[in-house]
Amino acid sequence: MIAVFLGAYASNKVEGIALSKLVGFILLAPIFGYLVSFKWHILVMIFPTYWFSRSFISLYNDNINYFIFTIVGLSYIIVLIKYVWTKYIYKIE
Repeated sequence: MIAVFLGAYASNKVEGIALSKLVGFILLAPIFGYLVSFKWHILVMIFPTYWFSRSFISLYNDNINYFIFTIVGLSYIIVLIKYVWTKYIYKIE
């Protein structure tokens, strides 16, 4: 997904490097979601890595909501992949 994202949005190598640095911040979202209270989670819910980290945390805490977080995360990733893929196909044509 990250490679298709870079291909869809980067016009040259410099933009590709800058966007790959931005992806590093996206990977930090689960850590932020784990360290702050639940009312601040709305800020990181837009990142796909958040949902799977919430799923693992819920599974670790023996919470039944892990299945819901997994389904939401998978659905969100599928929507993002479809959007980025169509953007990529539009760019290469």
